Amino acid sequence: MASEQDTTRAKPRARSAPVQARSRERIEAVLAKTEELIVKVGPEATSIPDIAAAVGVPRATIYQYFPDKYQLFAHLAGLYFGRLALHLTVAVEQISSNAWQELVRVLMEATADYLNADRAAAILTLNGPFGDADRIAHEAKDQALQGLVQAHPAGQAYLASRPVKPERVALAIKISFACLRYGYQKEGLISPAIRDEAVLAAIAYLEK
Repeated sequence: MASEQDTTRAKPRARSAPVQARSRERIEAVLAKTEELIVKVGPEATSIPDIAAAVGVPRATIYQYFPDKYQLFAHLAGLYFGRLALHLTVAVEQISSNAWQELVRVLMEATADYLNADRAAAILTLNGPFGDADRIAHEAKDQALQGLVQAHPAGQAYLASRPVKPERVALAIKISFACLRYGYQKEGLISPAIRDEAVLAAIAYLEK
């Protein structure tokens, strides 16, 4: 596998999406190949030179939009997290109860279902973040989940039932994802048992 030189210099940010149709098609092919390599060889062994060779585009075409592979990963993670947010929004709309414990359970089940169905998304979500740009994408994901909880009637009922510090819901999200990460790294998927442990961990913390 070709390697990419590491550097401590401040790296330029990824550019906005390409406008021309030919450029869009190239970048879409790059993203698809990146997903394929992430699943096949893992994020660390995936490199922009290998992606460029596999897709048949000059490296400069990729570097023009993604200065390093970690910003490419961050872009993919952002796409995954947007899809996850939509998936969770649909799932919680089916909740008729105002029991916040049910909200936690549905969120964890829907998250596990989504990540088990998309291995590349699971790898970047549960093995990341990879670098500063990817960390920002993960933080945005946590904030979106926190907003989803706080906007739902069950979440509002929880917040109204006790004095809650602002970071409590955010920490519960991190605790539950730590459980999912543990299970995925151990078994290569999120099993029902690990999903249930994530639910119990989040509820136990929120009930404290």
